[in-house]
Amino acid sequence: MRGKVYIWYSQNPFFLRQPLLITASLFLFIIYLPSTAGAQMPFTRLTSEDGLGNNSVQCILQGRDGIMWIGTNGGLNRYDGAAFIQYSILSKPALSSNVITALLEDDGGDIWIGTDNGLDILDPVANTLRQFSHSDLSSVALSPGPVKALTGTLRGSFSSL
Repeated sequence: MRGKVYIWYSQNPFFLRQPLLITASLFLFIIYLPSTAGAQMPFTRLTSEDGLGNNSVQCILQGRDGIMWIGTNGGLNRYDGAAFIQYSILSKPALSSNVITALLEDDGGDIWIGTDNGLDILDPVANTLRQFSHSDLSSVALSPGPVKALTGTLRGSFSSL
């Protein structure tokens, strides 16, 4: 992977230490909102009746290939515009948790999946999944708790915020 990935844990509330960032973001959102009020955007509602694994959507990612990745409280869903493929703790390959909290696509096309039980990385071409979770026995392990956000940069490697 060439991009750098930052992982934000619930124990490290980055935004609580950045009040100026929050204020500036809200200000820009409020200014931008009226300019889009009259614009009509195409919208399709997808639910469990259409094949979505769970109606409680936590995060959405559109990959470079146009595929939509939808993280829910019932697992990860791949949507190609016509049909869903579901990944869960019961699927092959299996996720470490059904509660998906964050999604990121890296430069190699792998999907980084933040869960309430750690981090999974899916190679959608080979359909393989690697799981990373907290381990008291390892000095190079994730902190315990959920992965709340994933952020990539152009520099390479990854670290936590």
